[in-house]
Amino acid sequence: MSEQQRNAPRVPLDKDFEIFFNGFSLEVPARNISIGGLCLDFSGLDGLKSGDICRVTISDDFEVNAKVVGKTLSTIHLQFIGGAERDINSYIDQLT
Repeated sequence: MSEQQRNAPRVPLDKDFEIFFNGFSLEVPARNISIGGLCLDFSGLDGLKSGDICRVTISDDFEVNAKVVGKTLSTIHLQFIGGAERDINSYIDQLT
């Protein structure tokens, strides 16, 4: 994980996000979001492993690619990739 990602403030969430991976789509509850990534509840995501790339629907307006950068027994951590910082920042601003 990048130094910027670790220092980015996390905003708690009570929302499901749609995750696309290997031709499958899952609705997964999120714990928090930051400009650098997303922390999701882990249940049902057994197929994802560190380094995997998936697509996340952030809102009706946009999706973003993300890389799995960490897993615990209860969470999976995604790092946003592909330069969507402006859209993600706008989404976070709407939450706060």
